Amino acid sequence: MRKNEENLDKLCESTAKTIFNLYFTTRIDQQEKAFLLNLLGTVASGKHRELFKALEQWLEATIDDEVHEIIHATIVNVDLTSEESIADAVRIINELLAYEQE
Repeated sequence: MRKNEENLDKLCESTAKTIFNLYFTTRIDQQEKAFLLNLLGTVASGKHRELFKALEQWLEATIDDEVHEIIHATIVNVDLTSEESIADAVRIINELLAYEQE
């Protein structure tokens, strides 16, 4: 088990460095950086699987740019410490993706 924890720590450290590199090279903004770092912490803790499923579906979907921007804005504004905020974001993403499938 200790080896898995070490691997997770290395992965998290590497991912955090990548996030900061993206921020410092202006490929992501402050809000996106904050969200990604919070998301990294959430991944490391193993919480909020429903959010990750919605994100996966979003990444796999073929959607129009306007819907993509709405989902992006929803995601970067979610409060990962609030179950209600996460549930609202998942609901919005799922509804938008379902609408796009029609």
